[in-house]
Amino acid sequence: MGAALDCCLKPNGELLDALVKKSLQKPTEVDEIGEIENLNIESFLLSNSIEFTDKINPTLYKIAPLTKFAKNQISIIILGNKNSGKSTFLRQFKLQADSFTDKERHSIICDIVFTFLDSIKKLVSRIRKENKFVNFENEDLIEELIGFNPRKFEISPFLFDEIVYVWNDPIIINGYKKYCEELCLNRFIPFFFAKINDYKNSEYLPSNEEILKMNSYTANYELFSFNLAKSETHQNHINQNQGENSIEKGQIEYSKIGQNPVEGEIERRMEKSWDISKELVRNEDNEKKEKKLKNKKKENGYNISLFDVSGKIFSRKNYKNIKFNCIFFFVSLGDFNLMMADSSENSRLNIFNDLDYFNELFDKFLYDSSNPIVVVFTKLDVFREKIENNSGLFKNVFPEFKGDSTNVNECQLFVAKLFLTAAARKNHRLFFRFSKSVDCFNKESVFDTVNYACQLIEEQRKRQREERKK
Repeated sequence: MGAALDCCLKPNGELLDALVKKSLQKPTEVDEIGEIENLNIESFLLSNSIEFTDKINPTLYKIAPLTKFAKNQISIIILGNKNSGKSTFLRQFKLQADSFTDKERHSIICDIVFTFLDSIKKLVSRIRKENKFVNFENEDLIEELIGFNPRKFEISPFLFDEIVYVWNDPIIINGYKKYCEELCLNRFIPFFFAKINDYKNSEYLPSNEEILKMNSYTANYELFSFNLAKSETHQNHINQNQGENSIEKGQIEYSKIGQNPVEGEIERRMEKSWDISKELVRNEDNEKKEKKLKNKKKENGYNISLFDVSGKIFSRKNYKNIKFNCIFFFVSLGDFNLMMADSSENSRLNIFNDLDYFNELFDKFLYDSSNPIVVVFTKLDVFREKIENNSGLFKNVFPEFKGDSTNVNECQLFVAKLFLTAAARKNHRLFFRFSKSVDCFNKESVFDTVNYACQLIEEQRKRQREERKK
């Protein structure tokens, strides 16, 4: 998921020093971290961070059905507020496992309709707030659509025609362009609008792209379990083919030698017989290697359960009932200056609601400080664009910030420190991942993040085993 900023707290409260030091003995200044390349922060480690010299290549992993042979059971709870990217992250895994049923795919159309109607409602309200005398092209139809709930009533093809008619109102179109970010509207609405004729077909099933681009709101929680196992490489086959090619090459060269054809044929038959014997031995060796690899695969595979849990306040009381080994806490860094998408919690900015949510976890639910927490900052590209194009924006949100408000590196480190402060109170281990807005649509990106968590948990278990031996 891009480069990672791996921060592991020392249990001593020296938070600000710990963030910018590679070790307590060898301090490292912030400037030495390096410039951000490709919209991602360069990795750096602290004195007690976990360093993985043998990084897992995400392309070598595949999702397989759950198996009783997997030695490692890992439960990861996925938390975050609306529009943080957490549900898209889970959907990517489900799509890779081909676990979306036709019924689930068809239900996406209902979500698309709801998104259109909800967007129209928010736009009309916002436009009227600015100009109460505004005249839409069809006021009656707008009121009818605003009052329609697609999750309670059947969706007819005529509904899509009405949506098209209302959305084509120039006031609505211009309002979407102007207020899309402010109202936290789906930025892919034009993409869905272009496909609206497809949605009239009752047998149409949305594609993977449509599933990922549609907002998903977790009502309670969603569980997805799978086996993450290393894909078999073709190295044995490559070696075998290379051996066969060398034999063929030898035979070709041998046939060019000016010998008696009969003697040459006998030689070739003897050589072929010898090759067959070698092939039998090689096959037997390969079977042993494959069996050994299979057993190793059983030991190294992970049975992983991903819990996508609702971030709504009334749902948080159930967190204590979920057993987990790791937390992914998603934060939309690019939306730091925006209000919450949920109208019931829109009195504060996104980033402060995220911090309140994060602090609440430590106060009420996180009692085991050994389980690692990975804070996943999403939309880093959006964050960078805002910081570089508006010099005063960051200080408007964080007036206590004393650094360069146009330096993306300094600004994101400042935000990271806010989350580190919460973890420091409980001496909890904290790690960071930074990603672009498109990373949750990237297969290797989501695999890499889970592989990263598996390594953290393995290192944690290794330390616990060593401590028990002492």
